[in-house]
Amino acid sequence: MAPALHDELAAAALAALLDCAREGYAPLLANAELARFVRPRECLYLYSDAASFDSARPALDLRQKLGVAFEVLDGAAIRALEPALAPIFERGVLFSNSWHFSNPQGFLQTLYEQLAAQGLKLERSTVDAVQPGTDHASLTVSGVTRRFDHVVVATGARSAQFAGQCGDPVPLDTERGYHVRFRGAQHLVSRPVGWAERGFYMTPMSDGLRVAGTVELAGFGDTRNRSLLDLLTFSSKRALPALDTPDSNWLGFRPTLPDGVPVLARSRASARVIYAFGHQHLGLTLAGVSGRIVADLIAQRAPPLDLAPYAATRF
Repeated sequence: MAPALHDELAAAALAALLDCAREGYAPLLANAELARFVRPRECLYLYSDAASFDSARPALDLRQKLGVAFEVLDGAAIRALEPALAPIFERGVLFSNSWHFSNPQGFLQTLYEQLAAQGLKLERSTVDAVQPGTDHASLTVSGVTRRFDHVVVATGARSAQFAGQCGDPVPLDTERGYHVRFRGAQHLVSRPVGWAERGFYMTPMSDGLRVAGTVELAGFGDTRNRSLLDLLTFSSKRALPALDTPDSNWLGFRPTLPDGVPVLARSRASARVIYAFGHQHLGLTLAGVSGRIVADLIAQRAPPLDLAPYAATRF
């Protein structure tokens, strides 16, 4: 398959999932205690020179073809929207119909507490293996085999070993991403703001400004690349001169497949094993619709979209 066609098919598969993202969260956000964490604001992507924007035009054209709504801004319009930004950005793209969580941890903690009150049981264990079966699936947990009606493999970048045990070798890797937080600086921007050339986003959260981005292919080690943390700090202060010093930083492991499309499917070996992994940078965004798809597969209901592009067997 020609690379351009392959890229377009992958983009279409992601777009189909993203079209369902809001619907996937709808049952949860009908609950006011969960909806309070949602901030419905546009997303602003910035380019510091016209040449960089021009090079991104094909990707924007593809987004437009796939139904993504956006508006191109000049420098004056950017500064009118976000006056705290340094006057170094020549072009911007404002994506409408977007929203973000002001506190993802708070959202998940509230969700867990509500589910626990309804009988959800949380168990922290080390899983060594998944064994698919005809009418059940088993897990080996700390050397003990335990039997279940269904098993969902949703273990992020660690999912490849379990998929392989079920007959589905997948080329899953991890994109290491870095975060720094500037406590109390959330007022400096009113929406998520990304700097295209530097590869990061600045998002106003309930406790400060979260700056997250970069991609590092370096496995699962916990050793942090100080140069990438410094790049995030330097670049964010270049964009927002009023920033002071970050108070915390952390490292995350994004589970990513070569085409950037997640696996949402039954395993090759057994319908009792369901896969939900490989969401790259979109894990939280696509969590709601992914959960619905998993539930539909377990309950043998029709999912909200054709799952062929998300099969583990595509590799």
